Amino acid sequence: MRKTVNDMYKNSVSNNKKLLSNYNAPFWAEYLLNSERYDRLFRRKYLSFRYFLQEYDEDITTITDNFIDDVYNHLLANDKKYSELFRV
Repeated sequence: MRKTVNDMYKNSVSNNKKLLSNYNAPFWAEYLLNSERYDRLFRRKYLSFRYFLQEYDEDITTITDNFIDDVYNHLLANDKKYSELFRV
């Protein structure tokens, strides 16, 4: 069975991880300061959604770590754009 955002949220909480990554940038500082609240909000909004890059036999820790890594990579790849938006 495919894992949901709710499953990933529970895994990140139990392993003391930030679900939306530990990316370090000025535009992401608010999230880092309040990650517990933002992660709960993300969970509430996307509770039953499934992360699309998961295999049927992958465990929840691997899926969660891959999701966190992909969020980080997205922020990294778009850092200039998000930094400029934040500056404006």
